[in-house]
Order: sequence, then C-alpha cells, then structure tokens
Amino acid sequence: MSALRLLISTRKGLFTLQSDSRRTHCILSAPAFPGHIIQHKVADPRSSTVLCSAKTGHLGPTHLSLNRWRHQLEGSAAATRL
Repeated sequence: MSALRLLISTRKGLFTLQSDSRRTHCILSAPAFPGHIIQHKVADPRSSTVLCSAKTGHLGPTHLSLNRWRHQLEGSAAATRL
C-alpha cells in the first residue's frame, strides 16, 4: 500500500492526517490557516500545492494557497501521533 494524506477542513483551519506506507500509524498536523473557516480544499499532486477557499470573517471569501506543501512531522510540537 502507499501512504495516504487526508485534508480536513474545519472552522478552526486546515488539518492534514498523514499515514505511513503500511497505513498502521497516522499523524495529525498542526492547523494551517488557524482561525479561518476552510470551506473547500484541493491538493495538486503534480506540484504538492494545496488550494483552499476560506471565510476569514472581516475579509469575506478568500482563496489561500500552500506552495510546496510539506508536513513537518518531526520536531513539530503540535503534531499528534494517532
């Protein structure tokens, strides 16, 4: 099996759940865009870019981008092993 990456949009930001190649362990990342309501997200597998649409409160609808999306799993205090 291959590793799996799940993008999770919430009212608290964008989270990712990354599995290992055997899919026995998963790691939950720290939120990207904390405090923004993420309404839609899509990952481009060619460039590892994640595009999001968000509602940011006073700014209204916003398009956000994470270029060269990388999971900083090691050394991240907010990463949680499941």
